[in-house]
Amino acid sequence: MILVDAGPLIALIDGADHRHRQAADFLREHRQSLLIPMLVVAEVTYFLSTRFGVHTEISFLADIADGAFGTEPVAQSD
Repeated sequence: MILVDAGPLIALIDGADHRHRQAADFLREHRQSLLIPMLVVAEVTYFLSTRFGVHTEISFLADIADGAFGTEPVAQSD
């Protein structure tokens, strides 16, 4: 499994990001083995809602709900 931080996810969504293509290629190649920590989900959704609007935030959350990405819960030891 590969834990994904906010940067590549934001680059994936933001087509103007200079690393968009690199993020898209990497995430497409490794999609089945990616996990997003729930704290990163919170960070990304906040960023998306403030920069791109609530519709983009909802779309990201819908992708997670539909199984496009796995998530990793926060453990007490974290």
